[in-house]
Amino acid sequence: MSAVMQMLAGGGGFTPVTRTYDSGYSQTETVPTGASNVVITLWGGGGGGARKNTGGVVSGGASGGYVQKSQSTSGGSTFTYSVGAGGLQTTTDGNGWNGEFSTITSPALTANGGNGGNYSGAAATGGSASGGDTNTAGNNSVLNTVTGKGAPNGGGDVADATPGSTPGGGGGAADGGGSYGGVGGAGRITFHYT
Repeated sequence: MSAVMQMLAGGGGFTPVTRTYDSGYSQTETVPTGASNVVITLWGGGGGGARKNTGGVVSGGASGGYVQKSQSTSGGSTFTYSVGAGGLQTTTDGNGWNGEFSTITSPALTANGGNGGNYSGAAATGGSASGGDTNTAGNNSVLNTVTGKGAPNGGGDVADATPGSTPGGGGGAADGGGSYGGVGGAGRITFHYT
């Protein structure tokens, strides 16, 4: 079958490919031969959970922003990307660290990391998002003096402030019992080629 007939029949002979990255700074992604479209998806890193060993209201980290962008492309083209790391936990009483942003330089896409949990008890704010066809801010963290749970995709409780899940989940808070706040989940970038 000729190339033209294959294209008319659908697919053009190219098998869809998805590449997923949960780490990497200023890395190069090369479009596979035969691809004509790419859907790029980014999540920012989740914020780390706060810690208050004396107990009381304390918040987990917020989740990272989310971006999705579809565009035409061609084999051999490149994208430069960086994946945001999750925010660190605090090992003393205090706020969790903010998650880092995930970005692509061209097209200009950014999914910011979620803010770290607050020792004061105020909810942490989810990461913003820009540049895509879809731009969704991350979830704010949840206050809970019993379980200390972080934003959706996060978790944790007083005895074991668990890390946020990848991609971009906020780490759980620790509001007593000697635990540290949970680390935020790493961001993620995916390239889906068709």
